[in-house]
Amino acid sequence: MDVFNDITLFIPTHNRHSYLKRLLEYYKDTPINIVIGDSSETKYSEQINLSQTRYFHFPNTSFGEKIYQSILNVKTKYIVICADDDFILTSGISTCLKFLKENPDYSSVNGYYIGIQKHQTRVLFSPKYLHSVGLDINQEIPSMRIKTMFSNQMTTFYSVQFTENILKSFEYSRFHITNYYFQEFMAIFFSLIHGKYKVLPVFYGVREISAQSSGAITVSVSDIISLESNSEEYRYFINCIADYLQRYELILSGESQKIIEGAMTSYVEIWEKRCALEKNTFDNPSRLSVFKEKIRMLPCIGKLIINAYNKHIGFFRFQHILINQTKGIDGFPFFEKEGKKELVRIKKYFKMNKT
Repeated sequence: MDVFNDITLFIPTHNRHSYLKRLLEYYKDTPINIVIGDSSETKYSEQINLSQTRYFHFPNTSFGEKIYQSILNVKTKYIVICADDDFILTSGISTCLKFLKENPDYSSVNGYYIGIQKHQTRVLFSPKYLHSVGLDINQEIPSMRIKTMFSNQMTTFYSVQFTENILKSFEYSRFHITNYYFQEFMAIFFSLIHGKYKVLPVFYGVREISAQSSGAITVSVSDIISLESNSEEYRYFINCIADYLQRYELILSGESQKIIEGAMTSYVEIWEKRCALEKNTFDNPSRLSVFKEKIRMLPCIGKLIINAYNKHIGFFRFQHILINQTKGIDGFPFFEKEGKKELVRIKKYFKMNKT
C-alpha cells in the first residue's frame, strides 16, 4: 500500500528470537517496510518470508550502537520503533503518519496503548497510560514542550516520528551512554526540541506486561541518578541535551541545564508519586477489605476463600474497573467492533510459544 511507502517499522531485539518470530508472524500480511536490528549472540535462524523486511545482525553490540547502525539502513523519512514484545497496529501507524504529514510542526505522534498479560490460564487486556488521553504538547517553545512532556510522564520513543531526529539522538548517545533509560530519554528530548507531540484518539498498540519486559528489568531512573558510578554518564547526558537545546532556542547555557535537570527531577517525582498511589490503592482499608477480613476469620474455609478471591476474582475485578474507565473515550478498543476483533487477533499471536 502507498500509505506505507514513507515509513519503516524498526524492531530492535536481543536474545528473544521467539518474540521476534511471533511479531513477524503478526506483520506477515502487511505491506510495510521492516528493519530488524538483532544484537543476539546467534543469528536468527528462521526463514523471513516478508519481502520488504531487512535483517541486520550485530552480535553482542550495545543497545545504542545497535539502534544507530540499524537506523542508518532506514531509507524512509518516517520511522516507528516497535519493541519485540509489543504489537503496533498498522491502522494506528497510518493514522499517525497522516497526521504528521498534515501537521509539519509536530515531530512525533502516537495513540492509545493496551496492556496484555497472562494470568493463570487466561490472557487479559487492560488500558495503559490513561493519563495520556487528550495529551497535546503543542507549545511553540522547545523548553516549554520539554517541561510539559516530562510532567506528564509520556514517551515519544515508540511513536511515529522523523527518522533523522532519532538517528541524531543516537549519534550523540551511542558511545557515551550505556543505560537504556538515558538513551531513550535523549531521543525524547531531541524529538521535543524539534517539534510538538500529540496522542491521537486511536487504538495504537498492545504492550506485554511481564517480568521480561525492558521496563521491568532495567534499573529505575531514580536509582540510576542516585548511583555515584553513573554520575559522569548522567552529567554527559544533561550537558549534551542542554547544548542541543541551545541550538534551537535563545537560552543561556546554565538555564538550559536547569531545564533538563528540572525535567528529569519532575519525571522521577511523578513516578514515585504514582508508585505510592498504586500501593495505597491496594493497601488502604475499604469496605471490601473489611468484609474480606471477616471472611478470613471463618473457621477452616476462611483463608481458602480469600486466597481464591485474591488469585482470581480480585484480579479480574481490577481489570474490569480499568476497562470501564475507557467507556465513551474514542480510540480504545474494548467497546468498538473493529477494536475487539484486533484484540482477538493479537491474542492469538501473544499465545504463541515464547520459550
